[in-house]
This record gives sequence, C-alpha cells and structure tokens, in this order.
Amino acid sequence: MLPVGVLASLAVAALIEAPVIAVGFYSWSGLPQSLSLWGGHSYQYPVTEWLSYALFLFVPAMMRHNEQTHAIIPYIFRGTEKGETRGGNWIRLLAGVGFVSAILCIYLVFNALTTLAGGPIPDMPEYLTS
Repeated sequence: MLPVGVLASLAVAALIEAPVIAVGFYSWSGLPQSLSLWGGHSYQYPVTEWLSYALFLFVPAMMRHNEQTHAIIPYIFRGTEKGETRGGNWIRLLAGVGFVSAILCIYLVFNALTTLAGGPIPDMPEYLTS
C-alpha cells in the first residue's frame, strides 16, 4: 500500500501545481536549476518541492487509511480514546492541529532551505516581473 500512496500523492501534487505554473500564475524562479524540471525557464518546476508536497499529503492520508482499514488509532490520538467527553474532543482537535502545523513547518523549512542554494533567475515574461 505504501507505493500506491506515494504515487497517488505525487500525482495529486503534479495535478495541482503543474498547471498553475504552466499557465504562469506564479513561478519558482530562484531555485537550483539542477533540482528542477525544465530548469532555466520561467516554468521550471522543483522536484524537491514536488516530493516534499507529496509527503505532506501522504502522511495524513496514510494515517487516515490505516484508521479506516485496520482500526488503528493514529499515534497523535492515542490515549484520547479514554476521554470520550467534550474535553477529549478538544484534545483530539488540538492534537490534529498541532500535527498538521508540525508537518507544514517541516515542509516550509525544507523548501526554504532548498531555495537558499538557488541558481540564477531565468528570463521571465513581463507579466511575472511587474
């Protein structure tokens, strides 16, 4: 199931972001050209961002899948099943928000560190430079 989840996450990431970049809504202009598809063009696409976005989608999706198919409580919610009260619901909500915040922080720091080693900015169309 792991390869299917990773491939599905990669496909979702490509379907969401590649058309937006191809149309020219935004550009990854300052990233290393060796780590991108179509490097040196205004529509270059970072492979590192693609992989990190896929992992960002993959981890919560697999936690939900394991909960549904194997009746395994996700590790961020373990211990809260005893508190089936209003307080337990708030604890589960806060645990989920904290987990998503931690994943988002890791995702953003990884992509920021990747762009620190950026290459030259390619020639950009006029509508992306103003």
